[in-house]
Formats: sequence, structure tokens, C-alpha cells
Amino acid sequence: MTDSVAGTLTARYDADGAALTQGLPGGYTLTDVKDPTGTTTGRTYTRHSDGLVLVSDGIGQTVHGQRATHTGTPGVTAAQTYGYDRAGRLLQVQDTSTDAVCTTRTYTFDNHTDRTASATAVAARGQACTTNGGTSQTSAYDSADRLVNPGYAYDAFGRTTALPGSTLAYYNTDMVQQQTTGAARQSWTFDSAQRLRGWTTETNAAGTWTRTGARTNHYGSDTDSPRWITEDTAGSVTRNVTGAAGGLAATTTRTGGAVLQLANLHGDITVQLPLDPAVAPTVLDYDEYGQPRAGQSGARYAWLGDKQRSDETPSALTLMGVRL
Repeated sequence: MTDSVAGTLTARYDADGAALTQGLPGGYTLTDVKDPTGTTTGRTYTRHSDGLVLVSDGIGQTVHGQRATHTGTPGVTAAQTYGYDRAGRLLQVQDTSTDAVCTTRTYTFDNHTDRTASATAVAARGQACTTNGGTSQTSAYDSADRLVNPGYAYDAFGRTTALPGSTLAYYNTDMVQQQTTGAARQSWTFDSAQRLRGWTTETNAAGTWTRTGARTNHYGSDTDSPRWITEDTAGSVTRNVTGAAGGLAATTTRTGGAVLQLANLHGDITVQLPLDPAVAPTVLDYDEYGQPRAGQSGARYAWLGDKQRSDETPSALTLMGVRL
């Protein structure tokens, strides 16, 4: 298929109709590897001109279908080894960064599967992973399994009205209406299908709120993934280009500025690659709970960005639809 701005996208399929390769504008190919059960276990993005692999992503699975290992792009994203208990709960992650530093995160759960504690231990560069000398954090819950750590509050409907640094308000449909974080405030409106229609941003100076921006989502189908977004009153537009096999493949402006959105197997955007060679790519990476790496730049579509789950909120909460 041909997008008038981004260019041509192609796909090749296996005998079961599953996409195996996708050709992307600018001379790039996405290739998926599937195991005998049909599960996608590997993915690469390759540049045609010289065969360079920009992104490689692979997973190994347990007999229960959970991830046992994750191999990120060497020198670009971290790699992980996962451990589970007999109930299938994630107990430990050994996360090895691109500079050979292993961080071990260990989790503890109660009988309700509330996560009651976590511990983080960092090994010296190039040394084996360890659980020694870590820092710990504990969490408490009420009888409804709601987190009651300092800073959290709920209304009579069980909706989160406060979390550390932020307050939240809702419509009577339970959809988020507003989030306030420090001197920043964002308010949302919805269409008749309860999809995010528009939002405004404001800043507070000496008690006075001043609007700083407004955006509007436009939809081309009955899904909740916007087809394009009006960015300002001047009519600037960001278009979301879906690949031939589904998922966000690229974004463009009204007349150009195409940026490929290279996703890993989890559906996270791992590299934003402008087709303009004068513009540097952006690398994105996340831990097992969707937390961005320290110092990482923000992006509208990042964790689960292939599904167009937006992080464009004052505290980078992800808009998952009904919940944050």
C-alpha cells in the first residue's frame, strides 16, 4: 500500500496468513521469525543499502508461554532474564544494560498477588548479577487490594484521585477528565464512542492557569487509535501510518517529515527513525513494568506505542483506554 506522504509499505505472508516481512519506506525491512507453534520469537529491522541490522529483538519462552529471556539490540537496548513462582508471578528480573551493568529486581507478593515489596541490586560493570546490597521498597494495600502508600487516595467508586505528585478527576463515565501535576494541568474530552477526542494543557503561575496548548484526535475507523492529530490552532498535523500487517509503522506531518516507528516484540517503540538522514534517531527502552530508562526522552507513543497507547500526560501515565 502507498501512503501519499510516507511512501510505500509492503508485506509478505506465510501459509497461515501471518505477516513474515514488511517493507518500509526509505529502504528498510521488518522480518519476523516464528516457532513451530506460530509464536513470534524474533524480529529484525534491516537497511537494504548495506544490510545493517538496526533493531534485533528476540525472546525465549517457558513451557507456560511466559518470557524466560529477552535479547535486545546489542549496544542499543538492554537484555533480560526472568524468573517466576509456581503461580506464574514474576519474582525476579536480571536486567543487563548495554554497558554490561546487571541490575537485579526482585519482587514479593501476598496471597492476593498484591506486590508487597521490591528490591533492586546493581552489580559492578562486567560482574555477575547479584542480589546483595540492594535497596528495598515496601507497599501496603487495603481490603479492596488498592495501594495505600503515602500519596495515594481513592473516591467512593474506587477511582484513583491522587498519586504521588498528581491529582486526578473523572467524568461520570469513569473516564479521566483532568490530571494536575505541580504547575501543569491537562484536561480531556471524549467523543460519543468514549474515545479521547481532544485535550488542553495549562500551566499555573501565581495561582492563574494559562492555556499552553490544545490537540484533537481524529479517527478513521471504529478503533480507539487516532488516524491523525491536529497539534495546534495553526493546523499542524501528525498522521499515524499503519503498516500492512497492522500496528503503527510511521508518523508524518501534513507534507513530509516521515519518522519510522520500529517496534519490538512486546509492541514498544524501540527506535524512532526519521527518513531524513540529517535528523538523529531516538532510542527508547523500558523495564518489565513499562518504566522508561533513566534520562530517556519522552515520546507520545513509546511503551505499547505500536498499539498507539499514548504517554502524553503530565506525569507520563499511559492512557490505556478506560484506565491510566
